[in-house]
Amino acid sequence: MTPDRERELEKLERENMKTIEEVYEAIKADGEIMELIERIKGHEWVR
Repeated sequence: MTPDRERELEKLERENMKTIEEVYEAIKADGEIMELIERIKGHEWVR
């Protein structure tokens, strides 16, 4: 892999991680979604 390609992939990875973090924080801040997640976690098929 060329150094330019490697830098390009690293930049893309950083951008993707930033997006993932933003979505994760938005989900954590949304009480309705967190309530649904807790219901799913408590379901007998998931336990």
